[in-house]
This record gives sequence, structure tokens and C-alpha cells, in this order.
Amino acid sequence: MIRSFSNARWAATSWLKRTPTIYLPLVSARRRPADGSLKRLGHGTELVIDAFPRCANTFATYAFIRSQPRPVDVVHHFHAPAIVRAASSRGIPVLTIIRDPGDTAASYLLYRRSSNVRQALRDYIDYYSAVEDCRQNVTVARFETVVTDFGAVVRALNLRANTSFSPFEHTEDHVREVHAEIEEIARRVAAARKGMVVEYTMPLPESSRALPKQAMKAAMRDDSRAASLLGLADALYRRLERDADA
Repeated sequence: MIRSFSNARWAATSWLKRTPTIYLPLVSARRRPADGSLKRLGHGTELVIDAFPRCANTFATYAFIRSQPRPVDVVHHFHAPAIVRAASSRGIPVLTIIRDPGDTAASYLLYRRSSNVRQALRDYIDYYSAVEDCRQNVTVARFETVVTDFGAVVRALNLRANTSFSPFEHTEDHVREVHAEIEEIARRVAAARKGMVVEYTMPLPESSRALPKQAMKAAMRDDSRAASLLGLADALYRRLERDADA
């Protein structure tokens, strides 16, 4: 019964996240526990950094912020197709990140402590279908490039969006500083939610997730409907990956 209710609630939230006119007003008064910023597009918003969960959203956001010589009004961490469509309709540049759908969904399910592989894959398809629909206004970066050369990602963003943001210098010291900031943010978020920072929820690489992720991916292959959704998600990922900006 509890699992059924949780799955129904997840499905309803996913439905809301598809439509900007419904979802964005609902979350506009919420503040992020990490930094207190409001979850809304403002008149001065210069950039949206957003992607499906577990795609290096947090690294990209804070590496970008740290590398700018001035405060930049950047909104982030919506994880919603609605923000991609809304920003694109207003001409606000969007930076998104793509990652293999099997790896992404498995990591997301571990984060949520859920086994609902079908819903995770449906959400992935919903999100990146919006990216594909709005491709002209969206800079698409591969997950692998974000975590190894984020400076190249910012340069690609500047080229596509005609912006002049400062590229991140992807040195060991700078990456270490971003990781330390992310760990501190994760602790603040956990404290605000009265939870604990555990290995599956920390938004940083963690080797102990490897075996559980393999089990999740096996579950996707063993469920015929999930396998079909994975095939659709993979085809979408391949199309975006071929045309990625970085």
C-alpha cells in the first residue's frame, strides 16, 4: 500500500513537471535548502542550468558560479521539463547535461530508494524530449565532458548562446574546492530535511554504488516494459549525444 501510494505520488509530480503554466507557479515560492534561492525564473535570470537528476547538475552549477567574476542570476536544480520549455520560450539560455539513461536511472533510483524503474525511465524520456524540442536554445553537454573539462562546456555555452561567461579552469585544486563545497551543501540540505548524508544521496562519485547500480540495470532488462522504455530513452540519448555541443 505504501509503495503504491509513493508510486502514484511520483507519477502525479512527473505529470505536473511537464507543464510550465502549472508547475512553475507551484514551486515559485519555494527556497532551495542549499542556498535559500527561490525556484523561479525572474526578469533578470541570465542562465538556467538544469538536467535530469544524477547528471552532475550540482558540480556544473557550483563550478560555474565559482568561476564567474561577478554574481550571475542563474537558476538551477528544477529537474523538470517545464523549466526547459519556459526558459526557451523566453529566450533564456539553458545548459543541460546528458548521461547514459541506464546509468542515470539506476543512480536516480538509488537516490530515491525506489525500485520503480518504469517511472524513472518515463521521467528521463519526458525531460530529454523537452530538450530535443527546444534544442535551438539549449546547450547540451555530455556528462563525461562536464566532469573532466567543464571549461569546454562553458565555452560551448558562450558560442551557442552568444554569452561571455568565464570558463571554469578544470584543475585538480579547483575541482577539489567544488567537491568540498558540494559536500558542505549536501550536509546543509540533509540538516534542513532532518535527514542524513548517505553514500547514495551525496551528489559526488562513490564507488560503493557500483554493485547496487548493476542490480538496478539488470532489473530494467528483466522487465519487458522497462526494457522497451530503456530502448526509447537510449535512442533519445544517442540523438542528443551525436549533436552535443560539448
